[in-house]
Amino acid sequence: MAKFHKETEVALEEAAGRMKVQYDKYKHSARNYHARDHKKLDDKRVGPFEVLEKTGALAYKLKLPPHWKIHPCFNEKLLTPYISPVFPNQEQPPPPQPDLINSEEQWEIEEVLNSKTQKVRGKRGQPSTTSSSGKDRPGKTTPR
Repeated sequence: MAKFHKETEVALEEAAGRMKVQYDKYKHSARNYHARDHKKLDDKRVGPFEVLEKTGALAYKLKLPPHWKIHPCFNEKLLTPYISPVFPNQEQPPPPQPDLINSEEQWEIEEVLNSKTQKVRGKRGQPSTTSSSGKDRPGKTTPR
C-alpha cells in the first residue's frame, strides 16, 4: 500500500510540474489597472433612482440628478430593481455633486490628459492662442 501511495505522489508531482511548464509558456505579466482607465471597467449601474411615472407600456421616467444631461425615460430592460447591500462594507457612497457657481456646474479637474497650444497672429495683427484640435479653426479639421 505504501508503494502505491509513493508512486501516486510522484506521478502527481510530475503532472503538476508539466502543467506549470505549460502555464508559464503563455503567462503574461499583469497590467496595472487604475480607476477609470477604460470605459469598459467603469461603473455599469448607477442609482438607485426614484421612479416618477410609467410613461408607456415598457418605459419609465426616473428622477435623475439635475447635472445629468440625458433624457429621463428608460426602457424597463435597462432598469433593475434596487437590492440593498447585505453587508455594511458593500455600501458605496454616492458620487459627489458638482459645485454650483453662478448657477452653473463647476467640476474640479483631476488631470489634463492632452494639451497643445499654438500662438498665431490674426488678420488684424492681434496675437491669439488656439488649440491644435481644429475645433477653433472653422473649415479645417485634423485627422484622427
